Amino acid sequence: MTALLIAGIPLLSAAIALTFVPLAPSMVFALAGVWAANYSGYIHVSSKQLMFWSIVTVILLVISRVSEDERGVDKRMRLYMSLGALAGTMVAAALGATSTTMAAGPVAGILLGLLFYCRSNRKSLTASGIFKLSPVIWPMVVTYSLAGITLIGFLS
Repeated sequence: MTALLIAGIPLLSAAIALTFVPLAPSMVFALAGVWAANYSGYIHVSSKQLMFWSIVTVILLVISRVSEDERGVDKRMRLYMSLGALAGTMVAAALGATSTTMAAGPVAGILLGLLFYCRSNRKSLTASGIFKLSPVIWPMVVTYSLAGITLIGFLS
C-alpha cells in the first residue's frame, strides 16, 4: 500500500504544477492522487466525498471542452491566481478546515490573487470578467481543494 502513497504524492504535486499551465487537466491528476492516497491507507476520505469530487471533476472536464478557450488568460494572471489558491489552501489547512470546508481556502486565495493582479497591473476586473474566468477558476478550486483534503488527511 505504500506504493499507492508513493504514486499519490507525485500526482498531487503534478496537479499543483499544472495549474500554472493553460489547458492542462490538473484536476484529473489531483483526483488520481487523492484516490491513490486514500487507498494507501494513510489518509481516509469518505466514499461519498470521493464520488462527489469525481463527479465534479467529470462535469468540469465536459464544461471545459465545450466552453470558451482559456488561452486568453494572461500568464501573470494565472500565476497570481495559482499562488493565491496555494496560499489559501495552506491557510485553510492551518486554520483547521475540514474536508467539507476546504474549498473556501482556494476560492478566497484565487479572488485575492485576482485582486493583487489587478492592483499591480492597474486593471479593473468586473463580475462579468470573473465569470469569464470560470473555466480557469473552477478547475483550480477543485485541484487545490483535493490537495488540501489530502494534506488534512496527512496532518490528522
